Amino acid sequence: MKSKGSNKKTKVAVVTTEPFPHGMAATNRIISWTKVLAGNNIPVKVYIIRPTEKEPRVLNREATGIFKKIAFEYVNGTTVWPIHKGKFFKLGILLAGYRKMIRSLASGRPSTVVTYTANINIKLLLLILQFFYKFRLIIEETEYPKILKRKHTKIEKWLHLSLYKYSNGMLVMTKELKKYYSSLGVSNIMILPMTVDTNRFEQFRKLEKEPYFAYAGGSGGFFRDGVFDIVKGFSFFAELNSEIALKIIGPIDKKSDEYQKIIHFIDEKGLNKRVEFAGRVSSELIPDFLIKATGLVMAPPEDFKSGGFPTKLGEFLASGTPVICTNVSEIPIYLNQFNAFIVPPGDYQGIGNAMHEIIKDPEASKRVGNAGKKLAETVFNAEVYFMDLDKLING
Repeated sequence: MKSKGSNKKTKVAVVTTEPFPHGMAATNRIISWTKVLAGNNIPVKVYIIRPTEKEPRVLNREATGIFKKIAFEYVNGTTVWPIHKGKFFKLGILLAGYRKMIRSLASGRPSTVVTYTANINIKLLLLILQFFYKFRLIIEETEYPKILKRKHTKIEKWLHLSLYKYSNGMLVMTKELKKYYSSLGVSNIMILPMTVDTNRFEQFRKLEKEPYFAYAGGSGGFFRDGVFDIVKGFSFFAELNSEIALKIIGPIDKKSDEYQKIIHFIDEKGLNKRVEFAGRVSSELIPDFLIKATGLVMAPPEDFKSGGFPTKLGEFLASGTPVICTNVSEIPIYLNQFNAFIVPPGDYQGIGNAMHEIIKDPEASKRVGNAGKKLAETVFNAEVYFMDLDKLING
């Protein structure tokens, strides 16, 4: 539940452009470890420095509040982005957000600021502010710098990549990322694996299973998570089973090439009534969808070029529902035949066969699902890393 106000002085400020408290994987990542700090009496406040919601689909309506002991504030005083306004008006919103963030940090004087954003302007501004307000600056990155994927001059890339070594430390999700950011001169790096708030699932544990497989994620991950392979695998499975459906949960960009290819395939195979695009769902309801599913699927077709780890995978495992996943990047470090159904990347027939295995032997599938849940509770649980996190935060 959310409530207004807090009497505690903020010790850790998180500066982000992600929606809060309802969002997708990035939002849940922030919640998972800030909740641990707040639960250990370390006051935390999340500052969202630009509106994140777009009409008519608005999930976050409160501009300030407390969520699971985590204070939060949309510094512009509104959660809704003025999508129909002009460019100069929108620029004014962004600049006002930076100004209000400076005021908030000046008045709150947190001892540590953690930033989770791809926006170079925010990182640069915080690096400047730390000299005036004497806070520790921690940069969190769950993948390689996004500037590497875009066209920029050498000077712009050099400036961006040089920023990291002037921070007081970093939070990263994989060994690969630690190696990369160490090469940029960062000396204080903590690996915080994909983390999930397993308590989010407890109230849904007694729900009955329903006849559908599910994928949950954003349209930006359609290619990265192999949604087309999931649909092709389901088509293969559908030839053996006429009762189970496939639900694709999360925001959709209907203009994207990947979505259009998937829709064309669904039409061609006559799967329109069996494949459902559920659209964007509140993060509070995601556990409901995952737990009720017969099985969950994500199928990255190749190693993560981002250097990251699929943050949604921890959510899948925490549900206790059996998970089908490809063995790419660092996934095999954690997943095996005992806690998941592993298939090679690009093997959509293998996906279909795994779906059939889950249906054919529900007791064995339940054991696999429970083992995945145990993994989430013991490895992908931020509570386990509190001591190291506290050390990074407090220096």
